[in-house]
Amino acid sequence: MNADDNAGKDSMTANFVEVWRTPVADEPNAMVRAVASVESAGRAVAVAVAETTLGVWDLASGQRLVRSTIPDAQEDSTLVSLTIGRLDGNPIAVTADFGGRIQASDVASGEPLGEPVAELHGRPQAVVAAGGLLLVGRGAGATSSVYEVPVADGAVEVWDIAARQRTGWLPHDGYTDSIAVTEYHGRMVAVAGSIHSPQPLLDPDDYESHLTAWDAATGESIRAPIHLPDDSPAGPLAAGVLAGRPVAVVVGRGGLRVWDLAEGREIATVACPGRIEAITWGETAAGPVVLVGGGDIRPDGRNWLRMWDPRDWRPIAETSTGSGRISSCAVAPDGSAIVPWAGHIQLLRPEKS
Repeated sequence: MNADDNAGKDSMTANFVEVWRTPVADEPNAMVRAVASVESAGRAVAVAVAETTLGVWDLASGQRLVRSTIPDAQEDSTLVSLTIGRLDGNPIAVTADFGGRIQASDVASGEPLGEPVAELHGRPQAVVAAGGLLLVGRGAGATSSVYEVPVADGAVEVWDIAARQRTGWLPHDGYTDSIAVTEYHGRMVAVAGSIHSPQPLLDPDDYESHLTAWDAATGESIRAPIHLPDDSPAGPLAAGVLAGRPVAVVVGRGGLRVWDLAEGREIATVACPGRIEAITWGETAAGPVVLVGGGDIRPDGRNWLRMWDPRDWRPIAETSTGSGRISSCAVAPDGSAIVPWAGHIQLLRPEKS
């Protein structure tokens, strides 16, 4: 399926309209690094991190419910990632900082849940929760500037959040660039995008990108790794279920590529011009959506946000919120988008036609 015709009909795409916007941290130059959405205490909430602050807001009103400071027991304590997990049926926010300290906190109260889950002594490339498990990608092989593409065998680490212990590995070749999870037939499926180069010194441009999928709990592979085309380097990815099958949405030349993880085949391409920084799969009352954020890295460049219905790749809404890039985004249950804006978090809703 080629969805470029639908995705290119910009004149038929609605705009996003701002519902509310609010600052996350008190520091004047604070930057919101990551956002998420989850249901907590019977209501939909937005979650965001900036500097060492974790905040939670009521989605309907924009009222702040929680403001918590994550303990900064080391240097490089700026929070850079956020993922939502569950312990005893309750949502938890799992944060990672520049120094590699991973902390779990209660969403309802903002209180840290004991000691850190892990101290990695270096920023992880990807941290994604799968229920009570945490999937961590730290890369593999050399990371100096001599090796433009890291090499060697890699793995996604599996951590038990409650026990604060590493319990296993999800093996693959290369450097873990991104991780996503989705629920499929009652189990959590993890998928990782990775880069592998057999001869980085002799030919740094000779690399391969793969998608590898596993049962997150058992470590069992879903199928053999999927070799991505040359124009699909590993990068931001999202996972979901489409027509009863697990799929992954990855970056490709000029836009997005959609892969059936069970069959290992490409099922759609979607035009999405511009530098893609974030891809999120969301489940709403009206069905699934895919939300993509990006922007121009130049100082005078503009960011952008686009949303599609993945069932037919019909564009739903798009907007630009200003300069810079949108490097994190989340989908609310009603189909609204949660995105950072400098030191603020904002809720955007597709304009009704």
